[in-house]
Amino acid sequence: MAKVLPPLRFVLQELLPVGYTVLAGPPKLGKSWLLLQLGLAVAAGEDLFGQGTAQGAALYLALEDGEHRMQGRMRRLLGDRAPPAGLSIATKWPRLDAGGMAEIELWAKANGDAARLCIIDTTQKIKPPPGRFGTPRDHTEGRRR
Repeated sequence: MAKVLPPLRFVLQELLPVGYTVLAGPPKLGKSWLLLQLGLAVAAGEDLFGQGTAQGAALYLALEDGEHRMQGRMRRLLGDRAPPAGLSIATKWPRLDAGGMAEIELWAKANGDAARLCIIDTTQKIKPPPGRFGTPRDHTEGRRR
């Protein structure tokens, strides 16, 4: 209890602390819509759900969506407003073990202190196959039962 801890920093006040967070749930609940709203709010420095954001650059890897779907969603959320300059969206990205992690690091370095948020939607599309890049291998695979 005597240890002095620095205060938590938040990307989205009181809801999303700085660090690695997984948003999981059944399909078709609106997770991708929520993540796009979060990316837009952070890039614009706007509140989301009444909570402040730490304004900065946001990278949204919308790997289950095509350009048409993303454009449609952006139009629905933004209306006539222009998207914030700090938001980068990609619908294709290399797997983490095939240069994807290096590309994320390049984005972060290019944005320097302004880099705030990297959204990967979904990790299934970017993660290495089992046994690569620190992912444990399922040793029961291929065995008879």
